[in-house]
Amino acid sequence: MSRIKTKTINNKLKFILLILITVIISVVVYDKIDTSIKDKKEEEKISSFFDLQKEIQDTIKTPENMERNSNNENFIGILDIPKINLQRGFYSLESSKNTVDIGLEVIKGSQMPDVENSELVIAGHSGNGYLAFFKELDKIEKGNLIYITYQGYKYTYKLKSTTITDKNGEIEIEKEEDSQTLILTTCNPENRDKEQLTLISILINKKSIE
Repeated sequence: MSRIKTKTINNKLKFILLILITVIISVVVYDKIDTSIKDKKEEEKISSFFDLQKEIQDTIKTPENMERNSNNENFIGILDIPKINLQRGFYSLESSKNTVDIGLEVIKGSQMPDVENSELVIAGHSGNGYLAFFKELDKIEKGNLIYITYQGYKYTYKLKSTTITDKNGEIEIEKEEDSQTLILTTCNPENRDKEQLTLISILINKKSIE
């Protein structure tokens, strides 16, 4: 009797294990498909954004056109960091999509690059998962170039400095006078629970999109 019982238990364990393996495989496959779909949508939105930027150069900035360009559902700019192969769009401050829970977040108080002596601050997640767009931010080195495309122009920034501070919800920046600054910030990938990583870049060039 004991042998039959043991065999029955083993069969149940094998069945349960088979179900668990099937569930895990299904979750992994779904996650890959979901990520692929999100990436494709992102690429389509970026492509549409760049098409619009070319139009801006040849379009009179009427109130109607300005409203179209600043639609809260559309990207208003693109962040491009070749060093880590990152190209992502960002939304206006007023958009409900302007949050790290969806993508990149433009921090309140930021000014866009077309404003004199502007200070544009963009935050993103590090760590793992689809939304961890800044997970390799610590690999960017001093002198590397970072680009912002906005309102028909491509702005080129050069990384000036990288700082690591205690994670307390605040970022202290020493800004140069008469300079336009791009600040990227995230949790330090080496110690995400306690430290904040901040990259400070200075504008060195601006050219129109052709």
